[in-house]
Amino acid sequence: MYGSLLLKGAVGAATMNDHSAARDYLREIERTAERIGQDRNDFWLAFGPTNVAIHRVWLALEMGDPSRAIDLSDSVPMGRLPPELAERRTSHLITVAWSFYLRRKYREALDLLKEAKEVAPEQLIFTSRVHSMLRGILQRERRSIKTDLRELSDFVGVAA
Repeated sequence: MYGSLLLKGAVGAATMNDHSAARDYLREIERTAERIGQDRNDFWLAFGPTNVAIHRVWLALEMGDPSRAIDLSDSVPMGRLPPELAERRTSHLITVAWSFYLRRKYREALDLLKEAKEVAPEQLIFTSRVHSMLRGILQRERRSIKTDLRELSDFVGVAA
């Protein structure tokens, strides 16, 4: 419970642009996850090293550093996330895809969205960030990504 509340505090601080508080929360979150030492989902309050790593990526993006978010995403051990947390896995993939999108790496963004579609397809349909990303990529469409882009756009209901 404590770790989950700290995660909410870090998200709130980052959303309010209080980067110093977000970093303070993150330090305490990391200590707490180390003490627990494993990924758990007690009372549907997913907490543990993997969820902390996922939040670290999200916080980097939220605090305006998509390159850091991409770098941090490499160290997220997604295989350790409990299978019942498909939503968490998909949210993370969308976060990293958005980071690539902001860096104008559209192929990588689309590949991650395709992976997210395999995990929890409904989440792509109902996430406004996915719609925005696909609309933005459609405006800069290249032949090398055209097929995947059109397929995903059709799936989520974004007009080409």
